[in-house]
Amino acid sequence: MRPTIPAPSLSRRRALSLSLGLAVLVASCASTESKTGDRLRVTLYDHMGGTSFELVSESHSDRIEYYSTVRSGASRKYQGDRTMAALIEALDDEGFAQYGKGGRAPSATGGVITRSLEIQRNARIDHWAVGEGSAPESKISFHACTNTFLQLYNVTQAYQAIDNESGTGVFEKEGRT
Repeated sequence: MRPTIPAPSLSRRRALSLSLGLAVLVASCASTESKTGDRLRVTLYDHMGGTSFELVSESHSDRIEYYSTVRSGASRKYQGDRTMAALIEALDDEGFAQYGKGGRAPSATGGVITRSLEIQRNARIDHWAVGEGSAPESKISFHACTNTFLQLYNVTQAYQAIDNESGTGVFEKEGRT
């Protein structure tokens, strides 16, 4: 018989939704948010697809300098310090505090690990990796963390200068002259 994993209670789901809603509200006011000095970073790695998504706090590094430097990709986005602190608290509540391990996420996984989350809190870095062999409870919690992270990531604006050999052609449809 397969063990059943209880679904989060309605009040817990409401609390998580409220936390995320508050984070989005704070994000919309991020330009007026003061810096706390905590260097915070949350990175989601998709090891199978070779992609990553990263949110960092304003105190992590200089946003204008970072965005002004031409890069090959635009996966890093900046959020206010309080918003990032609220995100990390929500991720800890959803399971990162229970399943996270000290140190950086693995870079070469050999297909064993499919995704990982990495959290930097000043000089401390912790990670949580999941794959086919992960316990079902861990996968469910990881999925909840991923959803919370991506909801904030998707509403966060970024203005990264990217290296683009196509120039404005990147916006044109193929075959159009």
